[in-house]
Amino acid sequence: CLDEEEKTTARIIFDRSETIDGITLPMMLEVLPLRGYEDEASALEKKLKRSVALSASVTPMRELAQQGASAGGDAGSGEDDAALVPTMSAACAWRAVLQTLNDSMVQSFSGVLSGNDPEDLHAFRVAVRRIRTILQDGEDVVDPESRDRFRHEYRWLGDVTTPTRDADVHLIEFPELAATLPPSRREELASFNEVLLRHRADCHAAMTIELRSMRRAEFGTAWLSFLADDDAWTGCGDLADEPVLRIVLRRVEKANRQLVKNGRKISKKSPAIALHELRKEGKRLRYLLECFAPLFDEKALATILRPLRDVQDVLGEFQDTEVQANALLELAGELEGADDHSALMAIGGVIEQLGVRGADARASFSKTFGRFDDRKVQRAFDQLQPRKKKR
Repeated sequence: CLDEEEKTTARIIFDRSETIDGITLPMMLEVLPLRGYEDEASALEKKLKRSVALSASVTPMRELAQQGASAGGDAGSGEDDAALVPTMSAACAWRAVLQTLNDSMVQSFSGVLSGNDPEDLHAFRVAVRRIRTILQDGEDVVDPESRDRFRHEYRWLGDVTTPTRDADVHLIEFPELAATLPPSRREELASFNEVLLRHRADCHAAMTIELRSMRRAEFGTAWLSFLADDDAWTGCGDLADEPVLRIVLRRVEKANRQLVKNGRKISKKSPAIALHELRKEGKRLRYLLECFAPLFDEKALATILRPLRDVQDVLGEFQDTEVQANALLELAGELEGADDHSALMAIGGVIEQLGVRGADARASFSKTFGRFDDRKVQRAFDQLQPRKKKR
């Protein structure tokens, strides 16, 4: 850094590192003042904090790397990696499930940062949502203070990755939506496709800053340490030592009861938010069933999951088309010049198609939900406990 007389007052070191086993560390800027220019260096630090939204760290990069490597090396080891069995303790099973989900998240993380394949971000977000569900239903099983902290952090992680995922969906589905228009109208959308590409690039850049932030790094290190800490999983809740199957069946029963109760209330007059909330309840039930699948009777589980996934697909189509239509309408504002009038008209046609798809999804909800709220499917919930094999 040079002053007005072009004398060097400070040196800035930019550190962007990851450990040998792939754990990404936060980007770090270190300002090193030259002797006699401490005040100038301090002023530079303040300017950087304001203009680049930096936060101070008292933890050296070497220590962060050591913490991450230590926690990462232990998080996937030990007896908790064993296959889930009905008689294992609830705490042991919850820990094993969270470790598996963490592994899935870590595997896709580098791809999320590179942004080359949208499936990496999709897989990452699925793992994040599942972790949130398992923590949510870990009451009296997972240490309450840790549970509250990590639920909050994983909600933040979901929030900061949502805009990029939405932008990916716009780009993936836009050609199919454009194909519903007459050929002449499709050509008019070329300029809007450039808008979508720029928007996606902006979203990914903003997301990457958050994922490389000190908050994400420190939360990630704490999370790995939590998974690796045997003491954190010993006597951590009133139900921690109970057999896992007993606890999971109660949580599944509660989640199903809530989904059925609220699903039956949906009518043609129900507001969109009611269907969005129902979708969340469906995800909670589905993730519980899928994450603890080895504990259940396979036939009963399959009987439940097929219609449950159909309900999720319908609710997802309804919500996603609404979100996408609103986003495209907002992005179309970048084409308000006179030369882009024809493109705006074409975008209006695309948004209209999204409205049709959303209306079709809503119209099919009652019939689709009825197949889930069927006596045979609901009876399968009572058959989830595996039958004892005859000797």
